[in-house]
Amino acid sequence: MPVVERILLIINRTAGTGQGDSVADQLRSTLADCLDGRATVRIEIVDDHPAVKACVTDFLAASSAPAAIIAGGGGGTLRAVIEGICRGSAPDYLPGPDRVRVGALRMGSGNVLARQFGAPKDPVEGLKGIIANLQADRTACCCVMQCEIITPSGDSEIHYGVTLGGFGQFGRVPGDLARWHNRLPALQRLAARLLGIENLTSIEYALALLIRSLLCAIVPGFVDKVEVQTSHGKKSMKLLAGKDACAPRSSHGKKSMKLLAGKDACAPRSSHGKKSMKLLAGLAMNFPFKAIPIDPGVGVEDEAISLQLIPLKGRLSALSLVVAPQRLIRRSLQIRIERSDCVRLKLIDRPFAEFFLDEDPMVFYQELIIKIAGSLPVVPGPEYSWSRQEEITV
Repeated sequence: MPVVERILLIINRTAGTGQGDSVADQLRSTLADCLDGRATVRIEIVDDHPAVKACVTDFLAASSAPAAIIAGGGGGTLRAVIEGICRGSAPDYLPGPDRVRVGALRMGSGNVLARQFGAPKDPVEGLKGIIANLQADRTACCCVMQCEIITPSGDSEIHYGVTLGGFGQFGRVPGDLARWHNRLPALQRLAARLLGIENLTSIEYALALLIRSLLCAIVPGFVDKVEVQTSHGKKSMKLLAGKDACAPRSSHGKKSMKLLAGKDACAPRSSHGKKSMKLLAGLAMNFPFKAIPIDPGVGVEDEAISLQLIPLKGRLSALSLVVAPQRLIRRSLQIRIERSDCVRLKLIDRPFAEFFLDEDPMVFYQELIIKIAGSLPVVPGPEYSWSRQEEITV
């Protein structure tokens, strides 16, 4: 008996530098050869992320039979698939493998989660590996983060991500890149052909962050002032960055890390904390990245995320964000967020701010709430390491 009865392959023709009809034909032929009629296959070719979400919603609403959805695009396409699944689910309940499984191909600019789950560069080989793992009933868990934002009308809106969230100046980088690409599309396509789309994305992120660091060093007022609030159900949130917060203080006068509430970390921990800071950069990480010198203390299959908050400590600290990030990280705050925990970022000095989820630029007004939505079953590619999580190169 097949593990799933239905399969939806969604190909975003605008992902990366664009996907031609020949790629879709190859993937269609590969699915037919691998499945040999053992599941109903539906292939959708779309032009944007809203269309991806609509396809996923319609596909799942059409039948309750076990299904698999494979994202043929980049991180934004995969996030649109995740949003389509999550928005069609009951609150605080994400479907298990008896309802839907997710696969991802490397067909976009970032492809971070697809690489984490063992997808090779060749989408045809990646699809073969996903189908082989699907037929063998092999899945891995993927933590889903939830961000609730306030819209201009004052309503709340929920978004989901599975890779990386960015806040502060780091959170504005994908928006900067989108504006660059819109102004210079031919240059972006040429650079992608010369360097490779994934290498180009890494270079663009570094360049955009360098420009923002320079601007903040010249005009510190560009940095958001935020109030950070924590609340959690079962226990106090864990401080992960730096040394043990309750270790003896060194003879060099360095202070141990403090809780968000501003009290000494060795004092009894309360269930709520609050602190104001100039937020230079913030990262919500689902797993480690080689390009980001932070040990998040979580893996992709853990139902937890690591939130790193880097404050502005002066003009030089803005430059250090790119040239010496380890120095800033040692003075920053890292919080492990698990189920029933949440962190609120509340704007103090401006009405709205840009941020991103899985490469998608967004805007929030007044405040943003970060939580864990749960986990979804993922069908890995052929290069996935089942024995241990390994750091990837981005």
